[in-house]
Amino acid sequence: MTSDYKLLVLQYLVQCPQGKVYLNDLDEDFFDLVEDKLSLQIFKKYYKLYQSLPSKTTGQQFLEEQIQNTPNLSEDMITGLRTNFNDIYSPIPDSDLRKIEDTIILEIQQKGVQDTFMDYAAQRLSINQVFAKVDRLSSLIKSAGVTDHEDGGFLVEDRYKHKDERIQGLPTFLEDFNNMTAAGGFYSPQLIIFLSGPKHFKTGIIMKLALEYARGGAKVYYADNENGATSIRNRFKMALAQCELNELYEPEIQKELDDILYKFGHYMKGDIFIDTYPAYSKSINDVESRLTYLKEKKGWFPDIIVYDTIDKFVPSNTLDQKRDTRIKIQLVYDEVINLNKKIGTFAIAPSQVNRKAIGKKVFDMGDLAEDFGKAMNAHAVFAICATPTEIEEGFRRIVPVAQREGTRFKQGVECLIHVDEKIMEVREVNKDEYNSNSLTDD
Repeated sequence: MTSDYKLLVLQYLVQCPQGKVYLNDLDEDFFDLVEDKLSLQIFKKYYKLYQSLPSKTTGQQFLEEQIQNTPNLSEDMITGLRTNFNDIYSPIPDSDLRKIEDTIILEIQQKGVQDTFMDYAAQRLSINQVFAKVDRLSSLIKSAGVTDHEDGGFLVEDRYKHKDERIQGLPTFLEDFNNMTAAGGFYSPQLIIFLSGPKHFKTGIIMKLALEYARGGAKVYYADNENGATSIRNRFKMALAQCELNELYEPEIQKELDDILYKFGHYMKGDIFIDTYPAYSKSINDVESRLTYLKEKKGWFPDIIVYDTIDKFVPSNTLDQKRDTRIKIQLVYDEVINLNKKIGTFAIAPSQVNRKAIGKKVFDMGDLAEDFGKAMNAHAVFAICATPTEIEEGFRRIVPVAQREGTRFKQGVECLIHVDEKIMEVREVNKDEYNSNSLTDD
């Protein structure tokens, strides 16, 4: 980022009403030039004294006071500061305002999350303190088109109204995985993210979760924007019939497959509705409209929504669609949670992890540096991990990276599974038996 662009950041902080929201959180190390660092210090000092930001005349007067009260400033530095202050009050093009604000927000978020995770790793913060800090950083981003609606009430006066608020989650088919969660599974309005790198079979694992939920009677809506509805349907059929893709089209399996599908839906009444959304062009509003149509025309409404993949949806508000990619992801996550609240669902979604974490046996909060927005805006983030040898052998580990409730990351907390991609199989493995004969590469 050029020094000229960083000067625009200072201009934004001082000239725009929203600037005061970010002023104290922006670290001086963001700037490369000494005069920029000193200028930020001076504006922070002014704001601390007067709880406002100065006009051009007042700002320059305050600068001269600081110069007078600061010994050992060189003439070059004084000249540089005066020039800087003059430039800071130059008009900013309206077309740059949103881009500059996004830059500031992301810088504050990334630095804040990194510091928070380091404090957590050093046991200076509890998990509740981590999420308190993360929530504050997340609140810096607000969509132009989203309003928050929260259930409320008095703790004391409404104590009988809210007497038993015990939450029971809907369990998955993986016992060790359920044990990581606070409610024995998931519930509305949670958004659950599964991170992994390539070749970790994350879509297959997500599909297996959806399939087993449906087998148990749940109605699952599968919003795909990566694979295509035909591919997703075929993979679900492969998992049900425990067969390879080419076997799906063999005449002798058709009667068996039809019987399997009939029994699958007939006894427990669960089903999966699959829709395809073009990547980077559809929003959560489009999903909500489709669900409204299904309810009105088919009498069908989901208990669970799967987004594959969530990061390829765009914010519903067109003004937000031009923002930085990482901010757009956060806004989409927020919209998903709002929809979950509105219709009483929870959502599951796979997402890519940053490259540094690929190939690790397990990874934790420290590996989320480039994915901090996902950790901030989801209720739980799990990682699908494996070493290269484990990938070849078909083993994967599901580990908790960040949860607002439930078991936090620590050594040995994991759900071990074995996958067979050819037939879409996912089964739980006894981790104690496996670890006693563990593969050795890390």
